[in-house]
Amino acid sequence: MTLPTAWKHVPSSETGTPHQWWTALNDAVLNELIDQALAGNPDIKIAEIRLSEIRSTINDADLDEQAGATAQLRAAENDARVVKLEVVHALTTAYADARLAELRKNLLRQRLQLAHDLTSRLHRRLEAGLINTRVLREAEQTEIEASEAIARTHHDYQQATSRLALLSGMANIEFRLPPGDGLFATQLAIQADAPDSVIERRPDVQAAWQRLLAASTAERKNEGLPLDVRIEQADAAPASRDALYRKAVLAALQDVEAALADWRLSDKESRSRQESAEIRTAAVHDLERELAAGRISQVELLKAMLDENLAQEGALLAQRERCVAFASAQLALARD
Repeated sequence: MTLPTAWKHVPSSETGTPHQWWTALNDAVLNELIDQALAGNPDIKIAEIRLSEIRSTINDADLDEQAGATAQLRAAENDARVVKLEVVHALTTAYADARLAELRKNLLRQRLQLAHDLTSRLHRRLEAGLINTRVLREAEQTEIEASEAIARTHHDYQQATSRLALLSGMANIEFRLPPGDGLFATQLAIQADAPDSVIERRPDVQAAWQRLLAASTAERKNEGLPLDVRIEQADAAPASRDALYRKAVLAALQDVEAALADWRLSDKESRSRQESAEIRTAAVHDLERELAAGRISQVELLKAMLDENLAQEGALLAQRERCVAFASAQLALARD
């Protein structure tokens, strides 16, 4: 197959594949959890057991069966690597969800207090005839929504930590997530190596290639078998395996292009949301000075602080999407 020479969304680089890409997120707790998962994840253990069984089969195989058996072993080795890559990606996503839930809960508690303070002050203004009921009802609704969101965020945290426990090979009752410092590093970059290098590294593509080799070997051995047996084995025929290999290559190329596009978009969105939150924070500081000078009321400041809180939540959500997009791009690029 003719492969493209470059990706659409990011420049290619031949600087090499980073080792343990997740360390770029600069989170010691995540690093430890991934080490635990690579050692104790049930799916990884199952894949390793299957590898051991295939190796035993090869040792017992006749000489004329060695080539096909070796190809099947290489395919199984690549299958096992797929499992490891997917576990690391799933764990990173679950970890991002857990940290997001923690940080959102703190923001929502602040929002609840701000909305409560605003509602109290607006009640007094309503009694004095300075505002209408609509303004008060909006503040009360914000307070109700913040309270409900706190409960949902607690549920989100429980769900995320349950996924972390399962991926780590632990029961929920055994798992405790240590405290963290936030939601990953802000400085992240992706250098995608050339498409041919990625295809050579993708374990799903290499597994399909090894199965094509195994099918070619098996066909030569099965030429003398009855017709009904050969029909049953049609799915494993070289032509079928060749089609599956080509499909795997095309799917891998599309997977990488989509992941790189998502990364580019989420990185841009995260920066935009962060800038918006910083603008809201600067506005709050300005209003604090205005309040100290007696030029505005506490109500105006509380409203601005609520806007800041909402902008900070938006920045957090965008940062989570950026982190997951970063992990998804590493998975698509088949980086360990």
